Amino acid sequence: MYNRIVAFGCSYVAGDAMPDVWEKNKRNKLKKIKKGKSLITFPGLIATELGLKFVNNGISGASNKEILEAIENFEFDKDDVVILHWSFVNRTLFRTLDNNTIQILPSTNPANWGPVLAKKYYDFQNDMNMLSDTRIFVNYANYRLKFLGVRNIINFSPILGEDARKKITNNIYDFPVDTKHLTYFANTGQYPDRDLALDQKHPGPETHKRFAEYILEEYPWLKE
Repeated sequence: MYNRIVAFGCSYVAGDAMPDVWEKNKRNKLKKIKKGKSLITFPGLIATELGLKFVNNGISGASNKEILEAIENFEFDKDDVVILHWSFVNRTLFRTLDNNTIQILPSTNPANWGPVLAKKYYDFQNDMNMLSDTRIFVNYANYRLKFLGVRNIINFSPILGEDARKKITNNIYDFPVDTKHLTYFANTGQYPDRDLALDQKHPGPETHKRFAEYILEEYPWLKE
């Protein structure tokens, strides 16, 4: 019998701009109306459907390195269902000597990263090289969970750039990784009526619902 849905990922799991936690004010600016993270992202919907507790460990802007650190620092129960929705491979995390963190993202938002550091990083990095690092993160996380006795694990593929997608022809991980992550349900022509969250950037409630329905159908053991 399962006890909790424990989910890790970036803002797609955390629920940036989801309407149960955020709203737009009269000036059309986003305002957080509740503490904590969204309960209506796809893992929360699965937990509700199954009558399980939900632990949302999503981190806005997280790289796969940051997701791995969150996994390492979490106390799991053996009967947890762990959902790992890996992030974009072209993100990373640096730690300063005083243990502060700097998120490095391919973004023009200076609040997210140090522009000079980011430029130097992307001058020599590429998706294929960062995918090699991500492979280590994914495999290590799964081996660690297995070592801790956690057996109910669902991995969703790290999100690749176009160049890397063209060159990856088979699964490069030691563990099963589902290639239909959340953006598949938001961006494919199969779902022309895709919705967006309040910021008009992140996937919205209907997209999360579709993804949750896919997971429940694709992984029937969740209902056992």
